[in-house]
Amino acid sequence: MLMAERTDPTKMQAALRLELAKAVAGREFPDDVVASVAKQLVYAHEKWPIHRIDVCVYGICIDRFVPVDRYREVLEVLLTDDLPIRRLELFPWGIIDWDIVQIRVEQKIPELAGLTRGH
Repeated sequence: MLMAERTDPTKMQAALRLELAKAVAGREFPDDVVASVAKQLVYAHEKWPIHRIDVCVYGICIDRFVPVDRYREVLEVLLTDDLPIRRLELFPWGIIDWDIVQIRVEQKIPELAGLTRGH
């Protein structure tokens, strides 16, 4: 999804803002909150491409699909990052695709906390 925008920072930020807007659709946020969260997502995307974005209980969930032989490298980057992590999930795709591990990170973003679907 966002892989193509990885090389152009302007396109990447626009794509991340669009994905964030989709994730928070139906909820009202000031533009400065969306811009602030989008900047954090650009920073996260630069470290490893983001596949999907969704709003979670404590902030935002970010899904990445990584080659099985590089997931430790991605975890090391995520765990040494300044963005606070609430929860980290790993899912090996196994039978579906032996070469991919899904990493879902729930980032603490106070501006989005408590705004899960249905609220």
